[in-house]
Amino acid sequence: MEVRIGKIVFGVVVFSVLWAGVSCAESRIWTSKKGDAIEAEYVKMFAGKVVLKTNDGKMLKVPVDGLCAADREYLAATVPPKIEISVDVDVGRESEYSGYDYDRKSESIKCSAVLKKTNKEPCSRKFTAHIYVFARKERGDTRWLVSRVKESVSFADRKVAQFTTPVARVQYTKSGYSGSHGFRYEGYLVVVVDDAGQIVAMKSNQGKYEKSWSKIKDASKGAQFDRSFDLMDEKRESSWSSYYY
Repeated sequence: MEVRIGKIVFGVVVFSVLWAGVSCAESRIWTSKKGDAIEAEYVKMFAGKVVLKTNDGKMLKVPVDGLCAADREYLAATVPPKIEISVDVDVGRESEYSGYDYDRKSESIKCSAVLKKTNKEPCSRKFTAHIYVFARKERGDTRWLVSRVKESVSFADRKVAQFTTPVARVQYTKSGYSGSHGFRYEGYLVVVVDDAGQIVAMKSNQGKYEKSWSKIKDASKGAQFDRSFDLMDEKRESSWSSYYY
């Protein structure tokens, strides 16, 4: 089915809205390269087309290339890109001491994240990428934020961005007499947000990190969390503190 308004032909589509986390939901005038105009709200963009909702509720699918330069610039400055996140975690383990019924080991942890823009539509917006690396207490549910990186990223002139955390080090012991103590690597969380703090992309090896993002997001390196990911009032003060940097 098609709707013709002036000299612009819009294809009407019926679908479920999969992405609406964009700050351009207000009604505005959209203009074609030929000067034809229509008032509608932005819904989403995919496969080189922008989906608009007219004031009478019709859903229109319009080629982005058919819009005027001002509208294309508006979309580039407003609509977030589709970002694919890939993560590589390098955990090196070293035995520091091994004796009768006692083992002391350390882990060195480095996390690299690659952010890849997968859609072809241009994007001039700036975003912030966060990488968090966690260790878990051997006895208990305490999580330790051993590394954190926060970087600004833009896809205006590139499709790929990469960030790497500094090496963090943790230590743990095993003993037949006293059991296990210390901290070991547990996982990572990578989050990309826009300038309004809205999540554009997220990836983790632990679903609980993603669910607890609102509690984790402002934490500093060295912070510790309980099993509900509430920030613990007092930081751990012990010899373990010297094993991360």
